[in-house]
Amino acid sequence: MDIADEFAGIDLGDRRLDERAVELIESLSRQPMVSINAACGGLAETTAEYRYIDHIDVTPEKLLELHWAATIERIKGQPVVLLF
Repeated sequence: MDIADEFAGIDLGDRRLDERAVELIESLSRQPMVSINAACGGLAETTAEYRYIDHIDVTPEKLLELHWAATIERIKGQPVVLLF
């Protein structure tokens, strides 16, 4: 399963916000150890991402809700899971 599949059902109340969430998560997941600035690749992209993150309808809980659910489903299929 890739990022787009895992977040396909995201609903932030606006299709544009939903699409941007997938784009943002994909760009950050390509380089998970770097800053948002480094992951975005330019000033305009970085500014856009920070504006997106500051949007009233975009919360960490909403962004991660589907990821948490998918993680639980993956865990259910394993005999032993170690969480840190």
